[in-house]
Amino acid sequence: MPRQRTPSLRTTSNWFNPSTHPLLARLPEHLDRTDAWSRWTNLDSRLAAFADLDNLLQYDSASPARYGAVAALVGIASRRGHDDDDAALAVVAVLANGVGATAYRLRDRCGLDDVIATTWERAKTAEPNPGPRAADFLLRRVHAQLVAETASLVADRDAESLEQLEFDIAELGEWDETFFDEPIADVVDLLAWAKAQQILRPLELAVLTELLDLERAGMRRAERNEIVASRAGISSRTVFRVEARAIAALRSAVEVSEELNSGWAA
Repeated sequence: MPRQRTPSLRTTSNWFNPSTHPLLARLPEHLDRTDAWSRWTNLDSRLAAFADLDNLLQYDSASPARYGAVAALVGIASRRGHDDDDAALAVVAVLANGVGATAYRLRDRCGLDDVIATTWERAKTAEPNPGPRAADFLLRRVHAQLVAETASLVADRDAESLEQLEFDIAELGEWDETFFDEPIADVVDLLAWAKAQQILRPLELAVLTELLDLERAGMRRAERNEIVASRAGISSRTVFRVEARAIAALRSAVEVSEELNSGWAA
C-alpha cells in the first residue's frame, strides 16, 4: 500500500516551483501509487541511489549522481527508450531551476507553460542512452527551439503591438470622424468601432480588450500575456499571435476606411 506523504518538490528558483504546478504537484503521489520509481530503478541502476523523486530533488543540482539520474530519466522517457511519459514529467521537475531560468530569459517571447511543454517533448525525443550532461544538452535545445519558434513571432509582435498602435493614434490625433461615427481618440475607441463593424473575431476582440486593461493597470507585457493566456485557455505564444493578427486586421480596416472616405470626398 502506498505510504502517505506530502509532496516536497522544491526549487530555489522563484520563477518556477513544481510544487505549485497543477500537474507536477501530484507527480510524487502518482509515482508512489503506480510504483513507477521501483520500475525505473530496475531499468537503470543510476536511480538506485535515490529512494524516490523527492530524494533526488534534495540532492545538490551539481552532484554527479544527480546528473546521472537525470540522464537515466531522460533515457526512460525517450520514445526510443522506454517511452514513459511520467519519466518525462520527472525530468521537468528535476530540471525546475533550469526550466525557470529559461522561462525568465524568454519571458518576452513565450510563457512558462511553453517552456515546460517543450522540455517534456525534448525528453521524449531525446537519445535513448544520453550521457551524464543530458540535463545541460536538453535545456540548451529547449532554449534554441523556443527562440527559433518565436523568431518570426517576435518580429510580428514588435511591428504590431498595442503600445505601437496607441503611439500611432496619439501621433495622428483624432482620426477622421467623417467615416467613423465617433472620433477615434485611443485604442478603446478603435476597439468599440471594430466591435460594431465586426472586424475582429470574438477571440481577437476579447484578447485585445483584456491586454489593454492589464496594460493600463501597469502590467508588463509578459505578465499580462500569461494572465490572458490562462484565462483564455491558450498559450502565451498564441496570445502574441492573436494580438499581432488582430492589430494587423485593425490597421488594414482603417486603411480601407480612409481610402473609401477619400474616394467619397473626391
